[in-house]
Amino acid sequence: YVLQVRQAMATLDPSDMGRRAVLNAFLCQALTWAGFLDEALAANDAAMADAASIERADIDYIGFDVAQWLRGLRFKLLVRIDDVQAVGASVGPLMMVLDSTADPVIRMIVHHTLAESGFFANDAELAARHAALLADIARRHASPYVVVYSRLCTGLSEATRGECADASESFADTLAMIRKFKVTPESEAEVLSHRALSLLRAGVLDLAISVAEEAKEVARQRTNRFAECFSLIVLARARAARDGAQDPLAVHCRQSASELLAATGAKA
Repeated sequence: YVLQVRQAMATLDPSDMGRRAVLNAFLCQALTWAGFLDEALAANDAAMADAASIERADIDYIGFDVAQWLRGLRFKLLVRIDDVQAVGASVGPLMMVLDSTADPVIRMIVHHTLAESGFFANDAELAARHAALLADIARRHASPYVVVYSRLCTGLSEATRGECADASESFADTLAMIRKFKVTPESEAEVLSHRALSLLRAGVLDLAISVAEEAKEVARQRTNRFAECFSLIVLARARAARDGAQDPLAVHCRQSASELLAATGAKA
């Protein structure tokens, strides 16, 4: 994805600022999926700088407001690189997106992003509020894409409340829907990692290790470095819990995760 977008950018007329913004938005998404978070943030900055030049025809072709999408992508990136100050400053603009659009796709992206931020910040109220709002959208706009993200956010909310068995079940349901409906395959490795973490916290260590191993393999197949790093952290902790902190495989997973943290720009 990153390579294809960069090849497209190489053919672009330098004066076409609107198309440049669109391609930088796609580059931001591609780099986010690949796990290069600092580079993705730079692409987001570049896209936002030119977003006002995007033509109506391009917005109609894509199907939603690119500038609003970029704000959601930016917030997700800031959460993952753990820029607390920037996250706080970005909440207002993100809420303005919710106030300004009825588009279910954009609203889904924003609610998912805020639910995920609640998970990473251990803010159960935030995660629950946006999971519930997204569940309401899923009831009214029952597309597979929205339903999958709604179920994922339910799992994030349950995990943040410490309801590990319920969260594991929600993540398993999410995974089943991803595979059944063939939507959002880029999320598969992360969903597996979330399930493995819930199983670890529930003390179901053998299954946690098995699911984390699957997450790691799927992440490597998709070259999703963030998800691979996530899976390795869970795998290291699960193996250490079962076999001891000095277990060679646990140590190897910790070392590999540390290397990926440096590559992705994420924070442990």
